[in-house]
Amino acid sequence: MTLKNFFVIKHHDKIVATLNLIPVQWSIGGIPLRVEEMGQAATLAEYRHRGLQRRLVVEFHRQAAEQGYDLCVIEGIPYFYRQFGYEYAMPLLEETRIRLEQIPDYKSNLNFRSFTEENIPKAMQLLAQSQEKFYVHTIRDQQIWKMQHATGITAADKFEGYIVEKDGSLTAYFRISSDLENKTLILREASDANYYTNNAIFKFLKDFGKNMD
Repeated sequence: MTLKNFFVIKHHDKIVATLNLIPVQWSIGGIPLRVEEMGQAATLAEYRHRGLQRRLVVEFHRQAAEQGYDLCVIEGIPYFYRQFGYEYAMPLLEETRIRLEQIPDYKSNLNFRSFTEENIPKAMQLLAQSQEKFYVHTIRDQQIWKMQHATGITAADKFEGYIVEKDGSLTAYFRISSDLENKTLILREASDANYYTNNAIFKFLKDFGKNMD
């Protein structure tokens, strides 16, 4: 994003309402589409119910048409966007919780190490293979991979990246986040892998979780 993707309304030189345009790429049935997501909708409490967000959404849609986007989408704030003609189409926050003691001990000859920038090309291939089973998915180009690796942030979440090697070759990658306050280890992303590699990854997570401070 650049500054042109951020829309604001000011009152006496104070920003009182904001909205931003998040440019992304989606693949729907193998067809790449330029997509803009509506995000960071916020209005100061004392300025709400004045139609300010509606005015910002008008600008959002004008920019979408002017810049040639194929699709406008939303995520977040349940039902807020209905007033602008949007509806939710698919669940995005599914999760499974597993206690560390539920993960069996597993021995393997696989090697785990931190993700480096040199791993990006192979990880891109693995992600593309994992996404083939989805009719709708995002497209993550090399620039985004490098940005996420440099910042350690995906969306609004900090993460650590790791790779799995067998005989010196990268066979899988995954990303995790640590929630120390709730003593939770979050597996944020993982490439598809076989049964044995997945067991080894779970054992890695178990050991990692035990060592969390």
